[in-house]
Amino acid sequence: MSIGEILDRAITTYVRRCLPLFVILAITVVPVTLLQLTVAPGFTHMSDLFAQMNRLPVGDTVDRNRLMSEAFGSINGASVFALFILWPVILFPLTRNAIYTYADGLLENAPVSIGAAYGASVGRWVAQIVVVVGYFSMACVIGFAAIVIFGLIGALVFAAAGRGTGGAVALLVVLVPSVLALWLGFALLNVAFELSSVSVALEENNPIRAMGNGWRRAFDRALRRRTIGIALAFSAVEIVGSLALLAVSALLQSLTHLALLQAVVSAIGQIVISGVLGVFMVVYARDVRLRREGYDLLRAASEPAPAT
Repeated sequence: MSIGEILDRAITTYVRRCLPLFVILAITVVPVTLLQLTVAPGFTHMSDLFAQMNRLPVGDTVDRNRLMSEAFGSINGASVFALFILWPVILFPLTRNAIYTYADGLLENAPVSIGAAYGASVGRWVAQIVVVVGYFSMACVIGFAAIVIFGLIGALVFAAAGRGTGGAVALLVVLVPSVLALWLGFALLNVAFELSSVSVALEENNPIRAMGNGWRRAFDRALRRRTIGIALAFSAVEIVGSLALLAVSALLQSLTHLALLQAVVSAIGQIVISGVLGVFMVVYARDVRLRREGYDLLRAASEPAPAT
């Protein structure tokens, strides 16, 4: 399938079974959202403070500094745990397994129940967490190296072109392509991560072997252009969806001043985007296995011969 066909099939599959896919994600998204609103309200309060800052006059630095200090002071340990650890590292890996298992059943014309999808995902929960931590560590190393390299490049460009307008223009000419290349690199790394996650959920309970599967499939030389296209398509859906969700949430916040409504809309949007992207990656992983490994032939060979 072409990239457009993969995206079309993912959206079609999601729309046809949107309710169970929504429920699978809501099982973890809703508790985390409620936790953020009740136990850890810091980030919700911080968004309100930033909205107040946007309404201040440009020259009102006193009130701006006061609100900024209050915003960062509102963050507490529970907020950090709920937003940066509980959801992405602990709960979402379980949900990823369930989404991939359910979507694979749909594509195999052998649908499973929500309970069966979560039941299968529990046994691979720890392995999925290891994959998440492994790729997050790789991303941190790459990001740190990029900061150091960009700093050196900036210093060299300024030293060569001077500190005036010419130096600023030269810095932009050098850094803009570098930043785009870095963004593409992270997009490709994300494809490898997604393929590794699918492998954990559907093939390997060993996270090291699953990460190897994802890495080989993402960076196969024969599929390099295809991987770049998938990375760009995945990123485009994620970025456009997130920006649209942010715009709607900001509009509701400015019109209603209700943090709860903003949180509900944000949670619903997050569920929809994550569901579509999850199905999209399962469709693509199956397509890669067909192209790279003859998945259909291996399955046919493993099935028992018909009785004569």
